Amino acid sequence: MVIDLGILSIKLDVLVFQILNILLLLRIIRKLFGDTIVEQIAHFRKTKQEMLEADQALKKLAEQAQDMKEEIVNDGKKQKEEIIQHAHQVASHKEKEILEQAEHKAKNIIAQAQAKSQQMEEELKENYTHMVKTTA
Repeated sequence: MVIDLGILSIKLDVLVFQILNILLLLRIIRKLFGDTIVEQIAHFRKTKQEMLEADQALKKLAEQAQDMKEEIVNDGKKQKEEIIQHAHQVASHKEKEILEQAEHKAKNIIAQAQAKSQQMEEELKENYTHMVKTTA
């Protein structure tokens, strides 16, 4: 039997035979490769799920790393401030010590200069007196 559609004519017995052939081929392919294909699809789905989980874990680790980085930077800034503050305290203490030593040395130098000045004055008086006596 032939179905005539103008330009297209379809033989019904050939159409039925082709459909049966396709069904038979699909069944054979499914028997031979069906389990393998299903296993591969299951494997790909499992791999995809593992990749999604790994991606989520990676994002979580990245966030934790960012938090740790910020914490370390903040700790570093805090330690820097503490070190600077300690250095200022040490410098201030050293400055006071140096000023005290300088004042002490200055007082000693002044005292020595006064003593030497007084000694020279006495020597001058003696020399003056001695010169006056010798000239007289």
